[in-house]
Amino acid sequence: MVLNNKTTINHIPFRYFHSYVSGAIISTIKYWVLDSERIPEEEIMHHLYTLMRTGPLEQLVIELSRKS
Repeated sequence: MVLNNKTTINHIPFRYFHSYVSGAIISTIKYWVLDSERIPEEEIMHHLYTLMRTGPLEQLVIELSRKS
């Protein structure tokens, strides 16, 4: 998928979309670095990829469906 010359992502201004995504990644990495019980690097990268691919809401739906 090429996003060249896009000004919006699903009607969200690209600058806000980019700010949300990059802020979430930076915050998660900062938390990981400061965590005294930090998980392995490969694991945090996998989790970040999963969250970026499906989003946090989808992960909650999956978790809730397991408990039903």
